[in-house]
Amino acid sequence: MQSWWSQAAQAQSFTLFGSSNGVRLLDFSDRLIYRGWRSSSGWSNRIVLAEDANFIQYPVIAADSIGRVGVGYAKHYVCACYDAHIFYRECAAGDCSNLALWSVALEVSTATSLAPDLTFDSLGNAHFVWQGYLNYNKSVFYSMRVAAAPTWTAPESLANLPNQINLPITPRVAAGSLDNRFVVWSDNVANYTSPQAYYRQWNGTAWSAEAAIAGSANGWSEDWASLLLDGTNTAHLLWSGINQEIFYSTTGSTSVTAPLISIQVTDSANNIVTSFNTNDEGWYEQNPITVTVTVTNPSTTVMNAVIPITFGSPNDTTRFYLWSQEQAPTCQGQTTPYNESDVSHVGYTASCAVPLNPSQTRSLHWGLWMQPSRAGQFDLSAQMLAGTYSGSDHKTLAVELAQIHPFALIPGFGGTQQFGTDKFYKPLLETLKRMGYENDQTLFTDLTYEPLQSVVMTGEQLAAKMEEWETKASQVEWVYHDQNGRIPTDLLGHSLGVPVIRSYVQLTPLDDFKPVSRLLLVGGPNKGTPVTYLAREGLYAGGIFSLLIGPGLIYKSIECGLYDPQTYIQPLDEVRYRTLHKYECGMHSIAELLPTSDADTSPYLKDRSGSTFPYPVPPGSPNGRQHNPLLESGPSDSINDPWWLPENPNPNTHYYDLNSSVQQDLADRGISMNQIHIFYNGALPTHQTYIVDSPNPASLLWRNGEWSKDAGDVEQPNSGDETIPEYSAVASDLWQGLQGQHDLFVPETPDPNARPEKHTNLPVYPESQQAIGTLLSGNKPPFTSPLGLLNDIVQSEGTFPGSSSQNNSTLVIYGIGDIELLMTDPLGRRIGVDPVTGQRVDETPNALYFHPAGKAAEIVVFGPSSGNYVVLATGVTNGEYKLLPLLTRAQETIPVFYQTGIIQEGETIPATVVVP
Repeated sequence: MQSWWSQAAQAQSFTLFGSSNGVRLLDFSDRLIYRGWRSSSGWSNRIVLAEDANFIQYPVIAADSIGRVGVGYAKHYVCACYDAHIFYRECAAGDCSNLALWSVALEVSTATSLAPDLTFDSLGNAHFVWQGYLNYNKSVFYSMRVAAAPTWTAPESLANLPNQINLPITPRVAAGSLDNRFVVWSDNVANYTSPQAYYRQWNGTAWSAEAAIAGSANGWSEDWASLLLDGTNTAHLLWSGINQEIFYSTTGSTSVTAPLISIQVTDSANNIVTSFNTNDEGWYEQNPITVTVTVTNPSTTVMNAVIPITFGSPNDTTRFYLWSQEQAPTCQGQTTPYNESDVSHVGYTASCAVPLNPSQTRSLHWGLWMQPSRAGQFDLSAQMLAGTYSGSDHKTLAVELAQIHPFALIPGFGGTQQFGTDKFYKPLLETLKRMGYENDQTLFTDLTYEPLQSVVMTGEQLAAKMEEWETKASQVEWVYHDQNGRIPTDLLGHSLGVPVIRSYVQLTPLDDFKPVSRLLLVGGPNKGTPVTYLAREGLYAGGIFSLLIGPGLIYKSIECGLYDPQTYIQPLDEVRYRTLHKYECGMHSIAELLPTSDADTSPYLKDRSGSTFPYPVPPGSPNGRQHNPLLESGPSDSINDPWWLPENPNPNTHYYDLNSSVQQDLADRGISMNQIHIFYNGALPTHQTYIVDSPNPASLLWRNGEWSKDAGDVEQPNSGDETIPEYSAVASDLWQGLQGQHDLFVPETPDPNARPEKHTNLPVYPESQQAIGTLLSGNKPPFTSPLGLLNDIVQSEGTFPGSSSQNNSTLVIYGIGDIELLMTDPLGRRIGVDPVTGQRVDETPNALYFHPAGKAAEIVVFGPSSGNYVVLATGVTNGEYKLLPLLTRAQETIPVFYQTGIIQEGETIPATVVVP
């Protein structure tokens, strides 16, 4: 037992109150003294909260769930106990051991007042009752103070009793939710020999009529009563009778009137949410949440309720995406955007009109995804107004600081410029923005690169971007920093973007390497793809790959000086071959996508007799396959080097051999197998082997045999996504220890009537969006974004929506030289750079504009309509320019015309491309 103070005999009365925030004790004589106990520091020193030359009486103390402490007392101005006033002081700091943390004394009642009682409700509002006098009669007075408000409401008389004898009526108060409050008192004035306990209840609209508590006929003695309200809003009353008996009474859970309106927040498992905490990914583990507002008509007539509703937080600290809501005509709602975003909100207000039949209860629902935010709180309020009925509810949820990783998308062959990235990958990017990523802050899509250049060079560009992205992300408060202050980034690579990521991860010097949190590899050629062999040896790749590589092959052949479109309508196969195999022409990535030697147990080349390589060829004729300089080591014979030509018999090619060292390279950079997720489709025919003519001893160029275009020759398919075989996308022997084997988002044996999941669209299908979102955040987003026009074009196998052309085609326009292009289609829609404003315009829905630094400007139109396309070339500097429009149809890419000339800075030169 501890001695509280040396003059303990002077303590006249005390009150003890315990809560989750500690134990508090008040002592009263002529001074009001407070001590508080905390588990971390024990009992505090004494604090004098009030002192008077007469005396202070009736100490009461209460605390709410967040540590706010309130103290009430009666201060006498005459020692004969007349003219006592009720005062209140509050400490909102949780640790109240410093007098400076307490508020000044607020005078709640100025009339003669005795026997106060104090409590807090679940929202931190304070409730006070006391015995006073009204018209010379004793009265039960009540006042309320909204959390942290500066004043109390005007005292309200709940009961008025004749002043026959000098005994207190001892009121007690309890409050659960704002709509459930009880006040009880002893009517020992009206019946002194057998005092009775009476009560009134507030049900959200009004106080109930005064009523006796059943079984309380034996009354209670002067000061001994305790009233509590539990979590079900059931009231419990305990008191001492006049003969020292102990009595107990309860309302019973069925006797409490249902609130007119209530708010509940639940997660996807229907658990009640009271705060937002982060998971291992740094996102809010409660996502997604449902806000339910429930309203009840307590009357016997039809009620037309008006319900104002608000969500938000002080100072807009909490961001969210309202992905579903009650719609008009029931509710008219409006969001407050964060940074002018239409998918990130900091506030929501609505007014709902809800008709209710007698005794009907109805619930309204809103779906929210809580986006990464600062630490703070999230407030939800709802009111109900219906004639004489009114009610309200309020919820405050604490919000923890999020700690997410920034995310970067490394695009594939068709989206290597940001114009293309934003269009091809728009469905995924829109979903990520709804989750809470922000452009150029935590969401990066601006790695632009020349798709035909070496993957290693692009990997070096990515290394520079990683540093730039880290600097930008460091400005965002809810981005995670590791113990060294670095910011790990989540990287998603699609198609060609996968070897780009691997090049960065495996080849960047450790001193320059920026950390990676996880790798998401979608449809990547980890062991190459045989379709590349067709591009190099058959000169036709097929599908979307052909639409992209065909025009590039012609442009590169002109750039290399191997082909003049003014002389020939089409470049000869010899020209095409030399363009693809000449190192100086810069088509390096095609060689870096060649199939590797262990691509499959069955070789990918066969001659007409079915023999596999090396072919049985006449003596002295070369044979073999071209090695992949990015993924493999060099061949023993330089003739199998991808850059071998008769004029370059000993190419000096650098072989990086990424596939042999992938495990060690990842370990050196702290990337474990459980941080790697592979997305692939194993359900579509993907070309694996090809029948070729026997090598021709007279032509060294076709040393592996030239792919025959005869109708009788067939391409032999295997499982995959029509471009990347499953064995290459997965490459399971490279990822030993990969958890869960692989991340499948499409079935291996899909419903024959289901949508085929194709290579170009792999990252943007709804299943992909949700799978990627789940890996990044730890929770499955409940929303997805629809496919765009370019995705539909890919999905429809070349059937271009809205095209009036008889034959589906692709129009590609190259602007060679230091110029910008602006194209206007037959409907007047433009794409390119406006020569007047100097700004990019993007009005043509099925078109892309590329202009890599130092490279040709390029416009691609999928499914062009018949008609005239007007092109304006604008000079950036003085010099020579070339315009080369190409039309790709079926297996052919044909130049429309070839225009050259001299252009001055700022000059515009028009040209018209006619699409039949």
